[in-house]
Amino acid sequence: MRCRRLFPLISRLNRLGQGGREPILTLQTVTFDTTTGDEVAWVSPADFYSIVSIECWGSAALGGARASGSNPESPRGSGSGSGGGAYAKSTDATLTLVKNHTYSVLVGYRGQASYVKDGSPGPTGPTPPPGTLVYAAASVDPSDGYQPGAAVAGQAADCIGEVAYSGGNGADGVADDAGYFGDGGGGGGPGGPSGPGTAAVGTTPGHDATNTIFGGIGYDPGPVPSDGNGQSPGGGAGGGGNVNSEPGLGKVVIKYYSAS
Repeated sequence: MRCRRLFPLISRLNRLGQGGREPILTLQTVTFDTTTGDEVAWVSPADFYSIVSIECWGSAALGGARASGSNPESPRGSGSGSGGGAYAKSTDATLTLVKNHTYSVLVGYRGQASYVKDGSPGPTGPTPPPGTLVYAAASVDPSDGYQPGAAVAGQAADCIGEVAYSGGNGADGVADDAGYFGDGGGGGGPGGPSGPGTAAVGTTPGHDATNTIFGGIGYDPGPVPSDGNGQSPGGGAGGGGNVNSEPGLGKVVIKYYSAS
């Protein structure tokens, strides 16, 4: 009985190591929410103790603009709103990061996924690069003009993570009886920690599961350019103006414990 009680004590003393005390752990949060569309390096610090979680929000694509041209047979109606970006998260249950090590972070820009990978920054592409730890898919870029069904959101099935939620689809632009101008479609809502985003309906944008982050409003494509920009992170852009509306950017949040 006495030997049995000693084993946990010996194990704990081994974990303490030299110094004879438990480390003091402090939760740290590193947020990446600005981007030029390139990978950036994050070096885990010397006091890094253990990973808590990595969260990624994929960006949305540009909203569709009014197509130019005078041919009534062309898709010259209003543009579709873009879908919302997807969300993905993993925790220490599946992640293993170490101190003094280089990782790469991409915050999605205009239809790029957001992700964290093991290793130094490199070129970006349409698929997860080797060594990807967490990956949140972006939405598909809708074509200009009246393009039904073009505003597809970022999909959970394309993500890498323990938890993943899709964005909501953007709404189609509307052509009038002559195939010309109508209202632009609203942008879809982004996926987030609480669930998938909602789809846009007509000019009304979708939103995230907490009803706080919205896509852009679809606008009438008259002589004034559309400014139905999506909110970040990941809100789809509204469609239908003379220019493409801006989408919500991606976002990456890394949480870890430091030790002192």
